[in-house]
Amino acid sequence: DAFIHMTGVRRSEIVKWTDTGVLYKPGYAVVTSRLHKKVIVAIRGTDSLQDALVDVVCEQQDYSFVCEQFGENSGKVHSGFLRSAHYINHEVKPLVKELLLDNPKFDLIITGHSLGAGVATILSLIWAGEKELNERNLHAYAFASPCSLCETLANSRLTRHYVTAVVNNDDVVCRLGISTLKDAQKAMVALAQHPSLSIEKQIEIYNEVEREGKDLKLFPGGQVWIFESEPHGLVPTQIDPCELDEIFLTRTFISNHLPHAYVHLLERAQDQAKND
Repeated sequence: DAFIHMTGVRRSEIVKWTDTGVLYKPGYAVVTSRLHKKVIVAIRGTDSLQDALVDVVCEQQDYSFVCEQFGENSGKVHSGFLRSAHYINHEVKPLVKELLLDNPKFDLIITGHSLGAGVATILSLIWAGEKELNERNLHAYAFASPCSLCETLANSRLTRHYVTAVVNNDDVVCRLGISTLKDAQKAMVALAQHPSLSIEKQIEIYNEVEREGKDLKLFPGGQVWIFESEPHGLVPTQIDPCELDEIFLTRTFISNHLPHAYVHLLERAQDQAKND
């Protein structure tokens, strides 16, 4: 009921729904939208201890994505999201192909928030190698996308073609990984040695701490748009995914990641677009 309320889809349009709480098996829904002429695979975000474990399993794994248009693209990926993407692929691909066959004018969309966004990103790159899927305007929309791809894959023509990522300002999860946590740890150790310094001097010390190299980090992938709130309204800016390589400690860096914050962000963006 919550899914129906938030998305506005009819119950009859939900073809398949599962809400598992098993490690590497995220919940998902397969929807046919008659209004928008789309088959949609929506992957649930972090909602359980098991999902949180997938988030923090930041081990990197070598992987190659192959598609006719962009050839072979190889690099490091988040092993937990890759494993979850293979699960979703196995669960829904036959059904999705059947729905597209029954609805020849429908496009194919994959989407998700948080963990779901990371899985959607990788799943879209896997499906890019399936002609029956990629020829249907296959695209992933990743909201609050966690770090899932190495610098090479995050910026590849393949990923930029198939993935659009949305970042809400200082959202910590879009910057979170083993390397950025190590950066934060080193910064906190350095600051602990100077507790009486002014805020300005502490910021200076924080900025001078040596960071882990980008070659050791993962990033959200594709065309990445960050939305920042200014007095005159929302300011969307397309950025290089590798700019999301540092955690900012602010009052909102956690709350800006929550689902309702992204719903509010999209509502504001829609209202602003209508008034422009």
